[in-house]
Amino acid sequence: MEEIAVLLGLVARDLKEICMELKAASMSSPKPREEEAEGERKIEVQEEIGPLTIERVQSMFPEGLLGKLYFEDTGDSIIIRPRSYLGDEFREVAEIACDQLGGVYIGAGKNSHFKIPKE
Repeated sequence: MEEIAVLLGLVARDLKEICMELKAASMSSPKPREEEAEGERKIEVQEEIGPLTIERVQSMFPEGLLGKLYFEDTGDSIIIRPRSYLGDEFREVAEIACDQLGGVYIGAGKNSHFKIPKE
């Protein structure tokens, strides 16, 4: 029980750091004009045709992280689970899975994972 509490504390600390860094990054980057943002969205949609696949998700991650992650297709989403404790690399995985791919982190102890919707 004590080990679980320690692990949850580490995950909570990592998530807090991620939130602070995301807030800082969003405040420091200039906001694009709405016309530019709409144009970028159109380009983004054109590049991502069809449902998300494990191969496309894996291609977003650097080689060094791929061996530390387990990818699973559940039909409507892609699940990413760490094979072991990620430490500082958790932040990089969260940035890719959540920020770039639109996923969410589900903290559930040993069953914690990132869930990325396919559509």
